[in-house]
Amino acid sequence: GSDYLTNVIGKFRQTHPTVSYELILGVPVKQLDLLVEGKLDIAFIDNGDVFSKSYPISVETIQREDFVLVSSARFYTENIKGDHTLSKLQTIPIVDYLPHAPVARMWFKHHFGKSITDLNVSYSAESVRAVLKAISLGMGAGVIPSHLIDAETNRLKVISTEKKNLVNQITLALPLAKKLTLTEKIFISFLKAQK
Repeated sequence: GSDYLTNVIGKFRQTHPTVSYELILGVPVKQLDLLVEGKLDIAFIDNGDVFSKSYPISVETIQREDFVLVSSARFYTENIKGDHTLSKLQTIPIVDYLPHAPVARMWFKHHFGKSITDLNVSYSAESVRAVLKAISLGMGAGVIPSHLIDAETNRLKVISTEKKNLVNQITLALPLAKKLTLTEKIFISFLKAQK
């Protein structure tokens, strides 16, 4: 939202300067509650296929991204020491987007086939940038989109297993009964063309 979607909005405004936006960043459940209450026109959420079973929404996958577990190099050296086993990783401090660590739990379930209920969550924030900063500061390991590992964050250590990366689907969510305005239709078409 803070990077990709804002870039798309900036490009869209070049040809549609009278359209205004309010971007609300947050976890999918909060976004969907606002969407269903009519307080959001459209929402972009993670794992919309899962949420579409619990909310009266339609979803369409817009983008896919790999989720990777990372830590700072120092945290890795001091706490993980090359041991990428379940018994080791489930004991280290975890940084996540919510206190009950749903994204880290998905990562563990994907990589080890087990639901972990007792993760040691050291920090949580509803912002990927805040989570990334906490990881960089050595507050624990956390799951982030792999495309966020760039020159600025190249000191992060990816903690991998033999399985392929967990894939996160970014989906466009709309209330089932919503009729899109012309502006919304044009914006969604523009967004899809930006891939």
